[in-house]
Amino acid sequence: MKIPLFIFILTFVFQHQIKADDIMDFQIEGMSIGDSLLDYYTLKNIKSKKKLFYPKSKKHYLIEFTDNLVKYDSIGIHVKENDNDFKITSIKGVIFFEKKLKKCKKKMKQIEKDVSNFLNIKKELYEEKNYPDDRGKGYIIEFHLSNDRLRIWCVDFFKKAEKSGSVDNLALSIEPHDFSKWLKNEAW
Repeated sequence: MKIPLFIFILTFVFQHQIKADDIMDFQIEGMSIGDSLLDYYTLKNIKSKKKLFYPKSKKHYLIEFTDNLVKYDSIGIHVKENDNDFKITSIKGVIFFEKKLKKCKKKMKQIEKDVSNFLNIKKELYEEKNYPDDRGKGYIIEFHLSNDRLRIWCVDFFKKAEKSGSVDNLALSIEPHDFSKWLKNEAW
């Protein structure tokens, strides 16, 4: 059974408590890890998007979408290079909070509370002074489901990054263990 993560997190309505067995049970904008992007977008639309690669590895790349979204301003979807099925390996939803860090952190706390009630698992809270890649400060909450993780974070971009177009935002990501391991050990 798929659990529509975007609904329970952003509407904050729980009629009963459900336990998730697997990270693939969660959805953002109706999409789950392992789904094919071709079920949601045309091949032409997918290929029209810019592939964003990481500095040290081209194993996965990020594609960003802003069209046909209900709960998020943008979604970022990772797929493996040369995967003609465009299988989703990681997904994140983003809500922009331009120069409104206080509102971003308030929304993050609401989501944290609801996720904590829903999952009832340990979480890790931390800050990173130079996040991501020295462009801002990150306020991060991670929930670990087996070796997979669900991350919620607010990014307060530095003025230089804002001048280049970066916008403070709240993001929620679903990352299976193998993707998180690649991101940590190979991508950067």
